[in-house]
Amino acid sequence: MSAFQGVKNLVGENKLKVLANKNFLVIGIGGVGSWIAEFLIRSGAYHITLVDLDEICVTNINRQIHSNHKTIGKSKVLTMKERLLEINPKAKIHTIEDFLTASTIDDIIHPEVSFVFDAIDSVKNKCLIIQKCKRLNIPFVIIGAAAQRVDPTKIILRDLNKSINDRLLFQVKKKLKKDYGYSKNSKRSYRAPAVYSTELPLPLLTNKDDCEYRTGRISNCESGLGSVGFVTSAFASVAVSFAFKKICKINDD
Repeated sequence: MSAFQGVKNLVGENKLKVLANKNFLVIGIGGVGSWIAEFLIRSGAYHITLVDLDEICVTNINRQIHSNHKTIGKSKVLTMKERLLEINPKAKIHTIEDFLTASTIDDIIHPEVSFVFDAIDSVKNKCLIIQKCKRLNIPFVIIGAAAQRVDPTKIILRDLNKSINDRLLFQVKKKLKKDYGYSKNSKRSYRAPAVYSTELPLPLLTNKDDCEYRTGRISNCESGLGSVGFVTSAFASVAVSFAFKKICKINDD
């Protein structure tokens, strides 16, 4: 019996093969991105590229699937790759130890990519991802802010221009309007699927603290924002569900 018999029973052998032949790109292997990679491999994906220059901090343990006390200080993408291969040893997991920027995007997002998951928190680079994917006609999904939220039932997928109660996506929309000529009409579609929460974020209770486990390479620990794994993983569930249904041609009722 195959490890992915359950997926086969759900969508059929042909669609499982389609999933296995797609090239998934996950940009940002953190609170949401690590779960995206996890759900992809368990859903039958064979080709996954992981992009991140960050390393694991003790403060990641509460919400990032690759994080535990044995992995502190290790590369996020290499640790995630090891975990994914333990789930499916036959998978082809590629890693890019770098951040997506204007100077690296052409090497990261290219025509061979089948689907892009944006799980980063840089406004400027989210806009770059949107524009690049549109230019190459690559399906994608943008992830909004998961921090300061506690209700996974408020997470939805809508067009980016419809997003509410999300400061990160608000700034993305603002930059798209200013720098890329996107419509200021809130009724217009940006043709940019986004996962976000309609929940109002909870008040911030703490300031940035220095992490005693900091390794010095990346300032991964520098955040006073609060978050929980049952919310970040739910963001990932919605994002992977969107890609899964799109690739398997499963329509909502």
